[in-house]
Amino acid sequence: MAKPLAVSQTELDVSAYSVAEAKNTLPKLIDRALLGEEVVTTRRGQPVVELRPTRGRPQPPSVCF
Repeated sequence: MAKPLAVSQTELDVSAYSVAEAKNTLPKLIDRALLGEEVVTTRRGQPVVELRPTRGRPQPPSVCF
C-alpha cells in the first residue's frame, strides 16, 4: 500500500512504494505515473527512485552529404 512521503523542501506529497511493492505492481505504477502521479520507490524507508514519463527520445542529428 502506498505511503504518503514528503519530498524536498517544498514538502510535496507523493505516493511511495517499497521495492517489493513496486516489483509486484510495476504495470499499475507505470499507469499512475503516466496519469501524472508522482511515484517514488523506497528502500528501507528512504526514497531511491522516481517513476515518471519520459519526454520522448531525442532524434539523432541527420547527416547530409
